[in-house]
Amino acid sequence: MTQAKFRDGTPMQMAYAPLRTLQDVEELERVPLDERIFSWNLNDWIARGCMLDPDKIAIRYIADGDPDGEQISIRYRELRSRAIQAANLFHALGVSSDDVVMYVLPTVPQLYVVMMGAVGAGIACGVNWMLKPELLAELVRATNPKAVVTLGPTPGYEIWENVQAIRREISPAVHILTVPGPGGAVILETDFDTLAARHPGDRLLFEHAIEPDHIAAYVHSGGTTGSPKLVKLTHRGFAYKCWANALVMAHTSDDVIFADYPMFHIAGIFGRGYFPIAHGNRSSSHLRSAHATSASSTITGNSWTSSGSRSFPACRRRSHSSPRTVRAARSSARCAITPAPARPPSRPRWRGRSKA
Repeated sequence: MTQAKFRDGTPMQMAYAPLRTLQDVEELERVPLDERIFSWNLNDWIARGCMLDPDKIAIRYIADGDPDGEQISIRYRELRSRAIQAANLFHALGVSSDDVVMYVLPTVPQLYVVMMGAVGAGIACGVNWMLKPELLAELVRATNPKAVVTLGPTPGYEIWENVQAIRREISPAVHILTVPGPGGAVILETDFDTLAARHPGDRLLFEHAIEPDHIAAYVHSGGTTGSPKLVKLTHRGFAYKCWANALVMAHTSDDVIFADYPMFHIAGIFGRGYFPIAHGNRSSSHLRSAHATSASSTITGNSWTSSGSRSFPACRRRSHSSPRTVRAARSSARCAITPAPARPPSRPRWRGRSKA
């Protein structure tokens, strides 16, 4: 297994004794933080996670949630390669360090590729794909993206129609790329997968110098105050969270994290996205296929919304596996995280302060 290293090549310690007493905390704090964290660049954490076990399955995708249906599995080696291709594509489209790649996607495999490629080339910005056109337009004006990746025409979704409704709000210079959803149409001239495949996946074709306080992502809030607010998240903040969360919750690359947060929410983009990738975890994401997940793997961490935690027992009733299997998966979790429920969003507004 590849071990993380500091820039001078010395190994980085990634396993620590559990924090149980004040003495444990004091012992940890005797070492300066800069000596604990091998890099303040989120891209280095992503690369580290992908290299821990390249042949390990990173994503298992079930489009319809049926455990007996067709599954798409993507291993870390492929995920890393496709993310590099995406970063090279975005750069070729004019995205640089201070430019935004906005994506309006449900949880399809390409979402992970886009969010990794976006932070590799510039600034990632995931958007609530359920927002109506007027709210999407305000987020476009606030972020001024160089590229937008959206779901193409897909039955059961209005994403493509909502993006088309604000086309006049988007500069003609902005590149709009498409991803086909389940049963959706492929638009060849804008198809994200087709365009990304034309670029190398083994190396970046550009230099991307990143300082710790450079912006890695814009994330909008869930609208608990009636208005989604955009927050700037730095590489320093993400890197610290990748280290601290693993330390406090004792995560290892063997963990399977069950999460239902939306990928446009910070708990999704970090808890279901960058964090498990940075540690080589497998993140099991969909409540409707929870029974399949619990039957095939041992869940060691739960991270979900309040409504999600109430929904998990219902999976047992729908499960093809035995109730014992699901109960065992629940009991194997070392930690569970759930926030208060969020209200539906109304109007977004820009919050100028940074959140590291």
